[in-house]
Amino acid sequence: MANSYVLYNGTGALQTLTVPFGYLDRDHVSVLVDGGSVAFTWLTDTSVQATTTAGTANVKVKRTTPKAPLTVFADGQGLTADDLNVQGLQLQYVSEESEDAYLESELTDLSVDTAKIADLAVTTGKIANLAVTTGKLADGSVTTDKIADANVTTAKIGDNQVTLAKITMNTGKILGRTTASAGAAEEITAGTGLGLASATLTVVALFGRFASTVTNITSAAVPATIDTLHYVTGTSANYDITLPAASSNSGKSIAFTVGSWANANKTYRLDAGVGVEIAGRTRYLTLLHTNVVVLYSDGTRWLPLVLNLDTPWVDGGAMTIGAVTTPPTKGTGTTYDKVYWRRSGAELEARYEYRHTVAGASGSGDYLYSIPVGAIDTTKVTSDSGAGSINIGATSGVGRGVLDAGGTAATSGHLSVSVYDSTRLRLYFISSTGATTTFVTSASFGLANATYRFHAEARLPMTDW
Repeated sequence: MANSYVLYNGTGALQTLTVPFGYLDRDHVSVLVDGGSVAFTWLTDTSVQATTTAGTANVKVKRTTPKAPLTVFADGQGLTADDLNVQGLQLQYVSEESEDAYLESELTDLSVDTAKIADLAVTTGKIANLAVTTGKLADGSVTTDKIADANVTTAKIGDNQVTLAKITMNTGKILGRTTASAGAAEEITAGTGLGLASATLTVVALFGRFASTVTNITSAAVPATIDTLHYVTGTSANYDITLPAASSNSGKSIAFTVGSWANANKTYRLDAGVGVEIAGRTRYLTLLHTNVVVLYSDGTRWLPLVLNLDTPWVDGGAMTIGAVTTPPTKGTGTTYDKVYWRRSGAELEARYEYRHTVAGASGSGDYLYSIPVGAIDTTKVTSDSGAGSINIGATSGVGRGVLDAGGTAATSGHLSVSVYDSTRLRLYFISSTGATTTFVTSASFGLANATYRFHAEARLPMTDW
């Protein structure tokens, strides 16, 4: 506690202030508001009155005792008690004022530099709470040698006084704490998948983990970018997506996720370049709705880290029934006429369902049934485009079904599905009695029958799937 001054909170009006300390003369007492002297009047020997401004501890009532002697003694002069008391009090007051000025930091800004502080002289007991502000210290003046260990406590540091300029850190680090307890801040290194640059912490792509930013691809005009997750959509046309070169992106990855059937009902083919392997295929990998792939370059090819190529079942609408010569006409009174399909990895699963109760027209030639999407890989299954019977169980058989073209044992039976070409299938009929075996044609079990229904399923290897 100071002995030669007292602080008050200003009220912003005429204010009565107590003078709690002794003085030798009223002229030795002054009132300062916001650091400047103001006029005041004495009310009593221990109180004054002055107009102040509103503030916290911004009003100071202060004693300043002259340092020149107030009593002078001459030879032969009698010594009085008053003279001796004045002399003693003057010495006491000047000493108190000097001590207060030192302890209460009545220092000019930047006046304390390192040369003015003895090593280990700054202990916690020497610093008034919140008294050390940046304005009191010259840059670089408080060195480690000047501060005793564990003596700068939280109470000694003014609010907002430890600025970033006062903290030294290593490059590429952030402040935090990983130790499982309260304690000092620690430097933390950005982990795998994180980057720290230009004062921003970001998520980066690394080995199949991608930044939150997603690139939308809606046509072939939008290029694919390395280390990026792409969201693929489009309902107007099939298109190819050109990949960055695997040879120049070794160790990097790229990802694609395709929208739902509602906004991605076409085929989207990833193009790795001539002769480049992509997920075990050459050059192309076709994507359909809901497919997800993450690819990693080893410098020569694109290897799959994630490869989800299955899709839900899709209602492909009414089936297309053609013929070798003239397509037939479907009957009226159709109960159902649908082809359903889904992707299962590199294969297409297709299901055909048809029924009518009023005869249509037979057309001319063997009936051909179009697949709903893509192209059959005829290098992996034998096509059967010739005349005659089918060898059931040979590589040309890709599915089976049932057919009823009249409601009798002779007109109903089993179907074997074979590939005709890259986009069409044929049906081979075997009657329930085993007496009749033939392809379904305009002349045999065609759509001119009034009672007609069939169900067939096929599983087909597909090109670029």
